Amino acid sequence: MQLQRVTFFRRYSFAVFLPLRFLCLGVVIMAGSNVARAVSVSEYQQNLKQSITALDTLTQSDEDETEAEFRARFDETLSAVRNALPETVTVNCGEAFCTVDNSWLHEDLKAVEKAVDSDWDVLLGHVIEKLKSIEERVAELQNPTLSSTSNAADKQKLSEI
Repeated sequence: MQLQRVTFFRRYSFAVFLPLRFLCLGVVIMAGSNVARAVSVSEYQQNLKQSITALDTLTQSDEDETEAEFRARFDETLSAVRNALPETVTVNCGEAFCTVDNSWLHEDLKAVEKAVDSDWDVLLGHVIEKLKSIEERVAELQNPTLSSTSNAADKQKLSEI
């Protein structure tokens, strides 16, 4: 009787704890993958630049390109931008990790897709301008010495007045 009880508990504990072990392993892997997916500020800036360039190509048409070919290029470009700038991305800001919310971009890209033929290029222009503005701010973060010297120069000019 004693042997049967021990075997039952071993089987029961194996059946219960094995899935729990896999669950814990999955949580550890997912937690580690968030850190592994963090991009540097320069990588994020590069993704912004590539997205701007890719979207800008949609404003230019090739004379030999058919409507179907343009639509395919349009869809591929929007998909590539979505992949380069996911809705949320973790950026390694040196001493800390920052979570960047790009959900506005994905919403705007959906609006561009749904826009009437004459409206999509205007909406796309607004998206490109927003991305350029963000890229400029990220560039300023990359070169804090330039902004501090310009602040010092501004202070110098103010003191001269």
